[in-house]
Amino acid sequence: MKKYSMLKGAVCIAALTTAQAAYADISPEEVLDNWKQQLSSYGDGVVTFGNEVRNGDTLTVESLTFDFDEDGVQFSGQIDAIDLTENGDGTVTVTIPEKATFMFTDSTTQTGSMATIDLTQIGLKMLISGTVDNQIVETAANQIGLTLVDAMENGVAVPAEFSMNINDVYVYNEVAMGDLIRSDNTTTAGSVDLIAAITADGTTTDLSGQVTQLELSGYSVMPATYQQDDFSGALMDGFDVATTLSTGPSTIIATVEQADGTTSVATSAESGQMSMSVNKDGFEISASSTGRAFQVMGPGAPMPVNLSVESYGLNFAMPLSATDEPAPFAAGIDLVGLDISDDIWAIVDGANLLPHDPITVQAQLSGTGTLFMDLTDPAQMAALDQGAIPGELNSASLDTLLISVAGASIDATGAFTFDNADMVTFGGFPRPVGQITAHGQGLNGLMDKLGMMGLPISEQIAGFRMMLGMFTTAVGEDEVTTTLEINDTAQVLLNGNRIQ
Repeated sequence: MKKYSMLKGAVCIAALTTAQAAYADISPEEVLDNWKQQLSSYGDGVVTFGNEVRNGDTLTVESLTFDFDEDGVQFSGQIDAIDLTENGDGTVTVTIPEKATFMFTDSTTQTGSMATIDLTQIGLKMLISGTVDNQIVETAANQIGLTLVDAMENGVAVPAEFSMNINDVYVYNEVAMGDLIRSDNTTTAGSVDLIAAITADGTTTDLSGQVTQLELSGYSVMPATYQQDDFSGALMDGFDVATTLSTGPSTIIATVEQADGTTSVATSAESGQMSMSVNKDGFEISASSTGRAFQVMGPGAPMPVNLSVESYGLNFAMPLSATDEPAPFAAGIDLVGLDISDDIWAIVDGANLLPHDPITVQAQLSGTGTLFMDLTDPAQMAALDQGAIPGELNSASLDTLLISVAGASIDATGAFTFDNADMVTFGGFPRPVGQITAHGQGLNGLMDKLGMMGLPISEQIAGFRMMLGMFTTAVGEDEVTTTLEINDTAQVLLNGNRIQ
């Protein structure tokens, strides 16, 4: 099944259960009208509202039907009677059934490939307050769950199991209406429990896990006329989304049973975080984790594989729209304290010659660039096929580079600006001005130990030593430094000596 189709179905439902589309203080009819306005952005016929019956202080929508086809996957399902009740104090309570069933079907063929999933909720309460133009929605539930009912592949039942339960859920959502609809949201959950199993081609795979202390917070700004098939236009009209997900201790265990034995994989973490934002100015994403441990045991491994890392992270940011001035970009990786078990070290260092210190790799690059086109506009991006240049590089900075392994380390920093008016001096590349400085420690000692290990790399070791002698300056015992500079007259200097 295509992930995007399942995601789109989930988003439609979430628009109800997290109340991004629900409003109050006037009447249940106002609530329903705003639901319809919000869900209309997913296209005609995607969501169909059933008969509406008013009985005293309660408006009942007899059904809510979902039906759409995306990338060859048809998503369909129905939520039965939804009650919207006036409480007499300017608030509305929304009550939805405890269970709804949804189906994913392969619509590209008639092979009978499908999956049926039940959505359940226990103790869900939704209270809407505020005004029509500025409303607050609070949703709480003891548990929200997804369970695989059945699955078929080419008309044959697939022996599979899947369930995910989100426990102790609380959602606070505040929505401000207007030409731009802003939603500020905070969601917390005590834990998420996951169980999955599938048997295919003689292999049985079991997966179980738990993630605790979840918190999801952020905001979204959507044009009132937003349509999913015009994302570039929505960005220009003010589309803006930012979200952060943080988690506490987590554990995931997987086992794979085959004829030759059972392989088990376990991973755990003390905490995790992921952030994402997108608007017309740019896209940013980052992810990090602390206290991560990883273990593999099975017939395919000669010994248990044990790894742990103190912390790791990734980040990436770039502009999306054409800019008159240079816009920032960034990318980085952060791996601190990777500890490899002695059993693994013994494979490459049986004589225990190398220090088995934790490994660290950190790199952070930033800079500015000017875009000549909107990267989210398919029509503009099509011009790349005709040789159009999407933009230019204005500056680049190596903010951090650190590699520390087996008792040796290299670190470097530097920055350059680029003159795009001069594409001749450096052979079609914009002329750079700036410098980069690197520092190394313990490198010769590491080469000595590698040579003592009897590895067939003597020529590579000799070549590396020669490069150290040619391009670096000794500043201490087994400590070197080097500086590469390109000045404003296009001279290339290595440690103050001109080489071009």
